[in-house]
Amino acid sequence: MNKAIIAWIGRILMIAAICFIVYLFRKQQIDFSVLNSGKIIAGLTFAAVVYAFNIVFGSFCYCYILAILSGKRLNRPRVMRAYCEANIYRYIPGNVMHYIGRNRIAANEDIAYANVNIASLVEIIALSLSAVILSLLSVNSIAVDYLKNISLETKHIVFVAAALLVIAVVVLFFRKKLRRFARDFKDKILNVTVRQGAIFCGGTCVRLVVNALIYLFCLSLLGVTDMGEFAVTIAGLFILSWLIGFITPGAPGGLGIREAMMVMFLNHVVNDDVLFISAVAFRLICVAGDIMAWLGTWLTGRGSEPMSFS
Repeated sequence: MNKAIIAWIGRILMIAAICFIVYLFRKQQIDFSVLNSGKIIAGLTFAAVVYAFNIVFGSFCYCYILAILSGKRLNRPRVMRAYCEANIYRYIPGNVMHYIGRNRIAANEDIAYANVNIASLVEIIALSLSAVILSLLSVNSIAVDYLKNISLETKHIVFVAAALLVIAVVVLFFRKKLRRFARDFKDKILNVTVRQGAIFCGGTCVRLVVNALIYLFCLSLLGVTDMGEFAVTIAGLFILSWLIGFITPGAPGGLGIREAMMVMFLNHVVNDDVLFISAVAFRLICVAGDIMAWLGTWLTGRGSEPMSFS
């Protein structure tokens, strides 16, 4: 496909994503008056900047693994800019548009689309496994007991069953393409050394820990200063909530899902009112940070810097 057409499709998706973000916030009719203080606004702005740097760091990690899988020298600023721009597409319903948007990288860097898709799959696996490991390491016996006592409603079971059915149908329908993709994935992943894999997984862990620290900072801004020994538990359950929002099919950027999980997991350790406001505040940080990351890489990433890793 012509690069100019791809660029215009990207711009249209960007506008659609931003419009949908505005629509969601207006639809939810959130009362932001509790955040209307100089201290909290300054704190949230600082947190959004830190979150933006974390997204940029994530784009660097993605560029790192993509260069290894493709075996080519890549234009790092251009790849990072495309990654951060596509990252905003995740707010479009479907929760897959940001992965589709990354295909622009293949056209820009003249590499196979399979390399981009495999790099995205490696990122998904690394983030998911890192989130599970960090959650298990962070939660204490109180949190574990609480999770054991969570009862699923019928509608939750129906939703999970429906999601599994859809996945099964998709796998059955695209089984030939998936089989070919699996072979390509196996061939590519064997080119990654243990050292390179450890570096990439370490980067994903850093990204998750930084997000958890940002959330704890949100709580402190809202007056929760006596977390003490519960801080690690809160961080672990926050990462678990993030994971559920991350892997839920159809949820734009985990909107609604992650916040619901945060309320369900954390309402025994954080006041309900503060918990809801903190979830909203963190969502604001994410949206602002995603836009900052895109603007930052767009403004600074105009140069050419080929890069390869060994």
